[in-house]
Amino acid sequence: MPLSFDDEKVFSYLRCQGPFRSFIVMNFTEEDGVEFEVKGEMQIDMAVLFISNYEITEVKLPPIIKLRPYEARVYSLREQIA
Repeated sequence: MPLSFDDEKVFSYLRCQGPFRSFIVMNFTEEDGVEFEVKGEMQIDMAVLFISNYEITEVKLPPIIKLRPYEARVYSLREQIA
């Protein structure tokens, strides 16, 4: 499910497979510091970085992501079980 239809620099989407959900965000430009605001129904407090093509020191998903040139990140979304 794509999340940012109007963004010309960032492509982002949710991938759902059974009980597992992933959030993928990619900067398709050579610009540094491209920002993407995480919105919607995602519980970002439970999300953790799964993989990235850059070294990332903060593994939690921030509310605003600053992406480097051609950066891609995949976050694992963990839902709290009630």
